Amino acid sequence: MKFHLVNKQGEILISNFSDNHLEFVGKSEVGIIIKDGQKLRFGKAENEFGTTFLLADEPELLKSSRLFKEKLALYGEFLGEVDKIREDILEDTLHDLVTLQTKQNYELFSLINEEHLFKMHNYKTQIKLIEALIKSNSEKTAKSLYELIRLNSLSTNHLKQLELKRSLNKNLQNLQFKPCNIKKAVFKNIYTFFSDFDKKGVEIDIKESSKFLNLDYDTFSSAIFFFMDNISKYILPKSTLTVEFEQQKDGKFSLRFSMFSLQIKEHEKEKIFEQGYSGENAIALNKHGKGLGMTRMKTLLAVNNADVTLEIINNSETYHEGFSYENNIFTILFYDSDLRENSA
Repeated sequence: MKFHLVNKQGEILISNFSDNHLEFVGKSEVGIIIKDGQKLRFGKAENEFGTTFLLADEPELLKSSRLFKEKLALYGEFLGEVDKIREDILEDTLHDLVTLQTKQNYELFSLINEEHLFKMHNYKTQIKLIEALIKSNSEKTAKSLYELIRLNSLSTNHLKQLELKRSLNKNLQNLQFKPCNIKKAVFKNIYTFFSDFDKKGVEIDIKESSKFLNLDYDTFSSAIFFFMDNISKYILPKSTLTVEFEQQKDGKFSLRFSMFSLQIKEHEKEKIFEQGYSGENAIALNKHGKGLGMTRMKTLLAVNNADVTLEIINNSETYHEGFSYENNIFTILFYDSDLRENSA
């Protein structure tokens, strides 16, 4: 499926239309069309943010105009969010990169005294000093190296955010959809937060899956990163995060995150995905940010033809240090990604 989103100023915000598809932007005709012998369904819709163009060859969308219109509306919803997220990504990411660099420097030089090291002008002497420090405190060295690897992974992800910002300004013509092992893609982002979960005594239970989805890895990875950052802050200490994968009968594929986390009130179920909104309990706990992470997640998932929903399990409330936690299940649903199974 191809999409092309244009704001009110005529700027292309996000698109995977090739040059051959751009001729459809000026068309007034919508519905089933034939191009180069291929049957396609084309549609466009306008809202207060701009115009959405959609081109599909998937059998279910060719067959059902209702499903196609739902898909068209879904992409239209994100026009305003994509426009705003470009500036948010740049501002917040630069700040976060500076913070991460400071943490990396602290971690590195907590192992080795920088002033002492550079008093030694001989390279071999410096190496011998480092070797001696490693041998004398191997456990601290191992922990520091792990933290440096984690911080480097975080920095790499934030650099991807800057690249994403640049891509958004270039209308994302460089999106690269290819088969990705869904479990590996999720695990790489969970791994980055292992030490945060470990400090809280949280166990991670990732179920098996050999499914491949046709995804743009960078945007999907960024979506999961924002989500895991959120989970690591609000999950109940000494609990379990369960990650499950399911192929559904209607051809869709779901990725489900089940956990006990800070209570989200019923009237907040949709609001938590809105730009700038922070949950009431998150504010009370003083762990809220700018209310951008979940919005970014939802927007980046839409690029991969997916959406996220929240189910709150009633009567599951528990308490920790005076705050309410509940069994919250977040489900990412992939609508029509190219699926295949592979044990590789």
